[in-house]
Amino acid sequence: MNIEFWIIVTAIATSVAALGSFFAAFTALYIASRQRKIYITVRADIAQVITATTSYELLSIDITNYGTRPATLTGLRIRTGIIKRKYFVLIHLTSNIIDFPKRLNDGETLEVQLPYPDFQDTLPNLISLNKRRFSWLGRKFIRFVAMSSSREEFSGKVGKILKQRLAIEYRKWRKGN
Repeated sequence: MNIEFWIIVTAIATSVAALGSFFAAFTALYIASRQRKIYITVRADIAQVITATTSYELLSIDITNYGTRPATLTGLRIRTGIIKRKYFVLIHLTSNIIDFPKRLNDGETLEVQLPYPDFQDTLPNLISLNKRRFSWLGRKFIRFVAMSSSREEFSGKVGKILKQRLAIEYRKWRKGN
């Protein structure tokens, strides 16, 4: 082995060490900035409640704070459309159930349960207001959005059953108009 070989090995090792240091610093900065953010997930679907005498359906919206900072929620909205912050409709049904603003500490979950028939009564208005945007493509991008006091929007997933119900309501609306 000659000295040129060891010069090349040293250069490669130094380059790899420099890249490792860069990625370590980048990862440390990413983790530090991530701890300052608020992470909230929103999940909406239909829940069926069965008792000994009756059964009924609820629109269940679960909002969970996964961050390390507390978050203050100021409201719930429905968003339709593909582009973020484009087509908003307020949910006024929650005013009797939840007093906003609502504070969520880390790890806490806010469960909002609305009677599904009440939500179903508002769907024709939602569809008629967004008839151009509520096509088959728009239905794929419907989201329930939790608004925070820091003006951030946290959207989440809509369950499979609720998506199917929205498609049925849209078809009913199209046949009626």
